[in-house]
Amino acid sequence: MGIEYECAGVIKEILSNVKDLVLVDCVALEPGISCWGCTQCKEGRYNLRPDMKFFATPPVHGSLANQVVHPVDLCFKLFQQDNDNGSHRHTCWQQSVSGRDGPP
Repeated sequence: MGIEYECAGVIKEILSNVKDLVLVDCVALEPGISCWGCTQCKEGRYNLRPDMKFFATPPVHGSLANQVVHPVDLCFKLFQQDNDNGSHRHTCWQQSVSGRDGPP
């Protein structure tokens, strides 16, 4: 079983038909993946499905990896990037970790 179920990252590759995200956008990834085809999922109640798949829950590996392929509908932009000097990558990691490890 892999570790880490909450994660964020930087877009390194994207399909040409995706309009809301671009390369080097910093995004948070929804850790649960559902079918997105049924009425329940389309109405936003996907987290209640009994057949949900989550990072780090067998048989799905965790997200502690150099690269993760994830559905674009489950990637949420964290902030607008002003430049590509690399500092946004550190900030992206801090935002990801601060929500989980920060003070209550």
